[in-house]
Amino acid sequence: MRSFTTILCFVVCTTMILAQNEVHVASNADVGIGTDTPSDKIHVFESTLPYIRVSNNTTGLSSGLRMGINGPGDAWIYTLGVNKMNLGTNGASRILINSIGDVGIGTISPYTKLTMGGTIGFLNSVGSMMYIFQNGTNNADKGLLVHSPSFTDYGMFYNDSIDNIYLKGGGIGQEIWFDLFQGNIGVNYKDSYNDIIMAGTSGTAMSVLRIGHSGNGTYSNNENTGAIIFDEFIDLHTDVQEFCGVALKMNGDANDLEFHGGCNVNFSNSTLIMAMDRGGSIGIGVAPTSTYKLQVAGKVRSEEVVVETGWADYVFHADYELMSLQEVEMFIESRKHLPGVPSAQIVESEGLHVGAMSEVFMRKIEELTLYTIDQEKKLVGQDASISALQESNISMKNQLENQQQQIQQLLKLTKTLSREIELRKEHVSTN
Repeated sequence: MRSFTTILCFVVCTTMILAQNEVHVASNADVGIGTDTPSDKIHVFESTLPYIRVSNNTTGLSSGLRMGINGPGDAWIYTLGVNKMNLGTNGASRILINSIGDVGIGTISPYTKLTMGGTIGFLNSVGSMMYIFQNGTNNADKGLLVHSPSFTDYGMFYNDSIDNIYLKGGGIGQEIWFDLFQGNIGVNYKDSYNDIIMAGTSGTAMSVLRIGHSGNGTYSNNENTGAIIFDEFIDLHTDVQEFCGVALKMNGDANDLEFHGGCNVNFSNSTLIMAMDRGGSIGIGVAPTSTYKLQVAGKVRSEEVVVETGWADYVFHADYELMSLQEVEMFIESRKHLPGVPSAQIVESEGLHVGAMSEVFMRKIEELTLYTIDQEKKLVGQDASISALQESNISMKNQLENQQQQIQQLLKLTKTLSREIELRKEHVSTN
């Protein structure tokens, strides 16, 4: 303010020297230029366009500072020519306006219409901090925060037609979209139907969502590496790990990707639904181990299960040594289980190996088939013997029937002879 007053005093003094008739000093020391009734300490009056100029050039309008009235309600302060204007305090420039109208606050080298050389602060008052557009609802995209004049495609932009704010990385598809109307987020893809959607930057690029701890793997306890929680009651749960629903969690200590379930629970007391380790082993209801690719703590129901295993057709080879039924009987009496079949104790302790047991069951079925074939052969032989015996019995029966008929005939003949003998005896006795 003192600098401005000094300038005015200089102007006034110069004017007093050059035009004594136009300068008036009132009794209260107020100075009037062009008026004999000044109303301020320095009062300049001109009926048309009053101006005050400060210049180091006595001729022309190419340099200097000019201030004045350009019309009713139209006050001006500007430099002449290509000079810049500084406003400062304590002997230093604080605000600079260059010759093309760029303003620098805290800098003497503005490169935009407003260049700040420090932090911008806003009062705690009601109202918008700034406006993006003057009016309208379908304005062209505008950069809110852009990298620099050399990289105008990098930064934060506003799309007025769809009410989206997006962060752009220069190329097409390298963007993060925030839908202000729907509340959706799109990574490399603008979408109004999905809450979060991700797309690759091109047809062959992979879209990656990475969740985990920062650092180089030096954490001693990284059990809770990262999680995605599907919560039915988001507003009720203030603890970051609490949920009601299903959660997907990476357990860095166990190197497992785990599904947890429950309501009003956290990862320490929820139910382990399923887990998969780095090697691809899966546990359902139980933690996975490298011994088995799939472990299930519970019942399994399926329309079909395909087990890749060996088979037992070698039983039908000529060199296969089939135990006799007597040997099988002796083995069962001493071991209490079939030969080649694990005992109940082994199955209870180690479980039933479906692939191996399928091969065992087929071997036993094929052995039973061989036993049945052998029995069939024996039965066929027995049937032939029985048939021969039956035929022999029929022949003997026929012979017996013939003999019985002959005996009957002999008996009849004997009776006839006996009758004749009796008759002759009677006849002899009568004579």
